[in-house]
Amino acid sequence: MKTIVILTLIGFLNSCSQAPGELDLALSTSSSSENCYSLKGSHLSTASDLSYITLPSGFDLTGFNSTGVTFSNINISNTKGLSVQMLNNANSTLRDIILPAGFDMTGFNASGKKLINIDLSNTTNLNPTSFNGATELENVTLPPNYNLTGLVTTGMVLEDMDFSNTSALTIQMLNDATLSGDIKLPDGFDVTGLDLTGAIISTDFTSTVGLTIGIL
Repeated sequence: MKTIVILTLIGFLNSCSQAPGELDLALSTSSSSENCYSLKGSHLSTASDLSYITLPSGFDLTGFNSTGVTFSNINISNTKGLSVQMLNNANSTLRDIILPAGFDMTGFNASGKKLINIDLSNTTNLNPTSFNGATELENVTLPPNYNLTGLVTTGMVLEDMDFSNTSALTIQMLNDATLSGDIKLPDGFDVTGLDLTGAIISTDFTSTVGLTIGIL
């Protein structure tokens, strides 16, 4: 398996001067300067790490087997053929991924995964139970007015999470998680019963209610 880091693949589709060949990213000899390739989603399946990849606009990911592949710092917002299963099968850390606007998250399963710096605000059908079993949610942007009913945070790290525009957040969700960084809470949120034991946070409690010196 070949690790691909800081590679631009745009020209592979648009600058052929000869008949297209077959690209095997598992081969150390594969390079755009030596051959002209017809890039397909299936070709990405031979990689173990897709980091800092720039794909052509409209690139079709159909046929991509993401099992065990690391997704990091990759913009797939202008691609097509992306499936939730590709995200589910990927490596345990999904970091700095830009998804297509309106991407349907039905069936997404973050169990066992770390989600870091991912904007989900423009996705659809994102069920809070999809996050259950995740090991960490760090700076994950949720859809506007997102209802958190069903979220179970037991054993989860919540770091730099903005819950200010969500509903149904509970003290139990916060207490069951390990809190870190800037945790933004909804205006008027009642923090009665909040247990900050072991938490390292920089939360603004100005707009909350029920705060006592005992909580701090």
